Amino acid sequence: MQWKLAHFGLELHPPEDIIKLSSLEITQVLPFSGKLDGVTDFENTVLDPRLGGPAIEKTLLNTIGHIKLAVPVPRPECMDQIVEHINKGRPLEYPLEKFGKSKNAHFLYDISGTGASLSEEQLVVDPTELYAALASPVVSNKEIVIHGDQFTEHNVKTEPRLMMLTVLPVPSIIVRPNEDGRLHPLSKKLNQILTLNTALQNDTAGGDPVPELIQRDMIGLLTYHVMTYLDNAIPGIPSDDSLAVGIAQLLGSESGLLSETDTKPDIAGTTLHRIVRGINMGEAVIQVTSSADDANSLAFELTKQVAFNRIWKKSGRDTQVVHINGYGEIQRMEIGVIEDFNWSRWDGTERIPREVVVAPRGSARLIDAPTNRRLRSVIRKLQDIDAAYHLELQQQLALNYLYSMAESEGAEQEQMILVCDVYMDPIVLRPLLRELEMKNKTGASICLILTQMRLNSVLSYHYEPTEDAYRNLIIALTSLKERREFEHKAKMFDNARPTHLKLISTYFKGLTRTEVTQLLGESILAKGNLNPEHLREYVKSYLERNSRSTDHLKPVPLNPKRRLTTERLFPHPRTALEDFISNGEAENDESTQDVEVKESEEDDTLYSSLKGLEPLVRWAQLKGKMFTPAAAEFGFTSYPKGLLLTGVPGCGKTMAAKIIAEEWGMTLHRVNPDDITSKVVGGNEENMRKLLKKLERTAPSICFVDEAEKLFSQMKTEVQSAATQAIDSTESMLLQFMEENTEPVFFIFTANDMEKMSPAIIDRFEGRFFVDLPDEFAREEIISLMLYERKKAHLGLDPSALAKGSSGFTGRDIRGAIDEAMMVAFGQERQLTQEDLLKTFADVKPTSVVHEQRIKEMRALVAEGKIRSANSPRVVINNAHGANAFDVSYG
Repeated sequence: MQWKLAHFGLELHPPEDIIKLSSLEITQVLPFSGKLDGVTDFENTVLDPRLGGPAIEKTLLNTIGHIKLAVPVPRPECMDQIVEHINKGRPLEYPLEKFGKSKNAHFLYDISGTGASLSEEQLVVDPTELYAALASPVVSNKEIVIHGDQFTEHNVKTEPRLMMLTVLPVPSIIVRPNEDGRLHPLSKKLNQILTLNTALQNDTAGGDPVPELIQRDMIGLLTYHVMTYLDNAIPGIPSDDSLAVGIAQLLGSESGLLSETDTKPDIAGTTLHRIVRGINMGEAVIQVTSSADDANSLAFELTKQVAFNRIWKKSGRDTQVVHINGYGEIQRMEIGVIEDFNWSRWDGTERIPREVVVAPRGSARLIDAPTNRRLRSVIRKLQDIDAAYHLELQQQLALNYLYSMAESEGAEQEQMILVCDVYMDPIVLRPLLRELEMKNKTGASICLILTQMRLNSVLSYHYEPTEDAYRNLIIALTSLKERREFEHKAKMFDNARPTHLKLISTYFKGLTRTEVTQLLGESILAKGNLNPEHLREYVKSYLERNSRSTDHLKPVPLNPKRRLTTERLFPHPRTALEDFISNGEAENDESTQDVEVKESEEDDTLYSSLKGLEPLVRWAQLKGKMFTPAAAEFGFTSYPKGLLLTGVPGCGKTMAAKIIAEEWGMTLHRVNPDDITSKVVGGNEENMRKLLKKLERTAPSICFVDEAEKLFSQMKTEVQSAATQAIDSTESMLLQFMEENTEPVFFIFTANDMEKMSPAIIDRFEGRFFVDLPDEFAREEIISLMLYERKKAHLGLDPSALAKGSSGFTGRDIRGAIDEAMMVAFGQERQLTQEDLLKTFADVKPTSVVHEQRIKEMRALVAEGKIRSANSPRVVINNAHGANAFDVSYG
C-alpha cells in the first residue's frame, strides 16, 4: 500500500470531529534522552499503547490520538490560499503579504501603499487572530474548495478555518515504529511539539507573565516544528535535520504495511518501474503495449528516469533517449526543468527544488538518417522474391536510422534507449535485432522499445502512464507562453496564483498533454485570462462532447458517505433518526444510535431519503440549479421565491424542507409563528423587518416557516382588530420582499390547512405540493428501520405483513403504534411479537381517519390542478377502515 493523508489523520476534518475519532489526548511529554531505557509509563504520551494495534490498514484509519495546540498553525500546503482568502475578505487591519517561491513560518502584514509604519514585530500576524478571521462568518459564510498543493492534495469543499490546525492528529505507532530502543524520528518530532505546546499552555494559564518577546519566539518555534513535521521540504523554511522526511514526503510512497484485504500486493510497482527493470536487465529489445496517446509519453518518462540515474546506474556513462514517432520522425529527447513557466536545460543536479517541474522535450531539430546500404540490400533480396514488395515511407525512415545506428562504432552511442512507434516488417527487422543483441554482449548498452508490434520470444510489457495532471498543466502553460500569440499575456503568467493552478490541474484528469494545451489555449483566448470557472466549464463541455466522464470536475465531498445524522441537520439525535424513519415532524430529546441511510447507486444525496416523493425531489433538484451562476448566464433574471408544502401532519413536510436546504447548501433559518407575533403594537412589523434583513444579509439562505397558516391566516370577517391589521401588515411586508428582493433568499412554508392562508401569499410560491400518506412500500421501509433502531431487527418480524396491516398510517402513526406494542411486551417481561404489532395497528385510529375529509379536499385540489401531488403516481393507499378509500394517483 501507499501512504495517504488518512493514515496520519490529516484529511480535512473539523477539530471537533478529530477529537471524536481520537483514542486519547496526548498530554504527557516523554523524558527523552536518546533512548527509551528505563521508561515504563507511556500513558498519554506519543507512545501510549492505545495508539497501537494489529499492523493492518484498518488500524491506521481508525487509531489516532490528538494534541490540542496552544495556537493555531497553518497547514503548509494551504498557506498561499490563506493569503488569497483573507485578502479577498479583508477582515484584518491590513492585507497579508503574499508568499513568493519561499514561505515563512509567520504570516506578515503588507503595509505597502497604506502609509502605515510598523515595527518588524508588529508586522507578524497573530495566528489566533488569523484563525478567528478565517472562521468569521463575515468572511467565511460559505464553504470553499481547499486545494492543497501538488504534493499534499485536498480538493475538498469545506470551511476555510480548516486550512489551519487547532488540533494536531497523532497517528498510530505503526506509522512510526521504534528501532533498537530509540524513538522513531516522527515520534521524536511529536514529543518536541508537545514540549513546546505544554510550555505555551502553562504560560497562558496564569502565573508569572512571560515576556511577550519570549512568548512570540515560542509560538514561532512551535509553528516551525508542526510545519516541518507535516512537510520537511518547504521552500524558504529550513528543514529539520533530525527529521529525514515530513509527512508530505511520505505521501504516495510505498509502505511495508499491507492492506487487510490486499493478500496479493503488486510488488513490482508501476508499469514504468517494470519497463525500467527490463532495460536494466540488459534486454536488447522490449515490446510495450499501450494506447497511441500513452506510447507518446513513454519516451518522455524514460528520459526522466535517465536524468534521475535510474537506468544503467552503475555504468557511469551518459545515456541518450531517441524517439521515433509514428511518422518516422526521429528526435533526441532533451531533459529540462520548468521554473516560472520558463523551460531550460537541466544542469545535471539530482536535487531539484519542490516547485520546479522536470519536463523532457524532443529536440527541435530532427535526425536525418541517410539511406543504409545494408537495408537496401535486404529490400532487394525480398523484391527478387516478390517484385511488388516495398516499405512504407515511415518504415524506411525508421529502419535506415536503426540499421545505421547498429553499424556505428564509438562510445558516444554505446548507451541508447530507442522508443519506436512505427510498425516495421518483422522479416526486415530480425537481422537488426540479432545485431543489437551481439553489440550488447560486447559491452554496448542499447535497448530498442517497440510500441506498435508484437514479436515472439521478445520481452513484453504493458504501459499505463502515471497520472500527473499538475505537471501536464505547467508544461502546457510553458508551451503556450513560448508562443508569439501569447506574448501579450505575460502578466497573466507572472500573476498565476499557486492555488488556482492546483485547482485547475484537477480539471485535467485523464487528459493528454496535447489536450491540456489545446483546452488551456482556447479558454485563455476566449476569456482573456486564466479563469478557473470558465476553464472548468470549457473542459466539461469538451468531455461531454466526447462522451467522457466529468465526475472529477466536482470537489471531493468532505464525508464520502452522506449520513442523515444529528450533526448535519438536527439539534437532537432522536429527532434526526425518527424524522427520517417516520417522515414525521415530532421531536424527542431522547438519544439513540445513528442509522446509516442506504444510499442509492444512482443518487448519492439526501433526496433519496424522501421515499415515494419523486415529483417533489425532481422539482427541488431543478430549482436548486437556478441559484447557480450558470443559470444567470443562461438568461434567468431572478431567483426562485418559494415552496409551499401542505398535507396531513406526520407525512414528512418538515423533513422535506430540511433536506432541500441541506442539498442546496444554503443557510437555514427556522421561524416559528411566536418569533414574529408580538403583544406590542407594531411589534409584528418590527420582528418581520429584522427577519427579512437577516435573510438578505446571510443570503443565499432559506427561511423555513412550519405551520405557516398560524402566522399568515386569512381573515374571514370584515371586522378589523389590531391583531388582524398586524397580520395584514406583516403579510404585506413579506409579499413586497418576495416581489422586489434581488438576493438569493428562498421561502419554504408548510401548512396543515392551506385554505386558511390568503390567496395572495399562496400565489407567491412557484411550487405548491400536497404530501400524501406513505404507500405500502414506504411503510415497509419505515417499519424495518424503526425495528432496527429499537434493537428488534433480529426477531424475524415480517415488515411486509406489518406494512399491509398499517394501511392509512403516517410515519408518526407507525412510530406511536410500535412504541405502544413494545410497552405492552416490556410490561409483561417478554419479547415483542408480530401479533403485538398487528393488534396495535388494528386498535390505533390512524391520522388518515381523523383527517379523512381534509385529505379528500386536498386531493380534489390536486385533481383541479390548483396544487401538485408530491407523491409518486404509482402510490395507492388503503384506509385501515375501508378498501381503496384513498388513491393518491387520483388526478
